[in-house]
Amino acid sequence: MDELEKINPFHILAQRLTRIEQMLVLLMENTDLSPDPTKTQQPELLSISEAARFLGLSKQAVYRHIGKISHYKRNGRLYFKRQELVEYVEQGRRIARKYGPSRR
Repeated sequence: MDELEKINPFHILAQRLTRIEQMLVLLMENTDLSPDPTKTQQPELLSISEAARFLGLSKQAVYRHIGKISHYKRNGRLYFKRQELVEYVEQGRRIARKYGPSRR
């Protein structure tokens, strides 16, 4: 390698990109990136704080709507299933009108 190649920023960049590509290939070979249905990445049951965060609400708002949200109570604690929270949100879905917004 001559002196110009050593100081050429594009040559240096190409070398670094090649090293990064090699590291990514090794990482992908040594890591199972395919989702395994037997392994849940997120817990099925959520606490009140986690449910509030998931819904984008405060804990107080979740408590206010507790009669409408499916939940489980054990040892004085509330638990929520993630899928049931999704279903709760989807129940509030509004159907778009065919001819645009209503005139009031």
